[in-house]
Amino acid sequence: MKYDVIIIGAGPGGIFSAYELVKGNKDLKIAVFEAGSPLEKRNCPIDGKKIKSCVNCKTCAIMS
Repeated sequence: MKYDVIIIGAGPGGIFSAYELVKGNKDLKIAVFEAGSPLEKRNCPIDGKKIKSCVNCKTCAIMS
């Protein structure tokens, strides 16, 4: 399939970029590629109480 735009990374920047592009032109064919886990399976251990900063997980749930 041919795409007008390919976005690598479905983080906040990638999703917002896709959203803004579609908002401006609903006919654009956009592909978003993501290597990380599905959003519903991402879990960061930082809770703000017991764990207040990054614990350097093997694969970051937020950035991957």
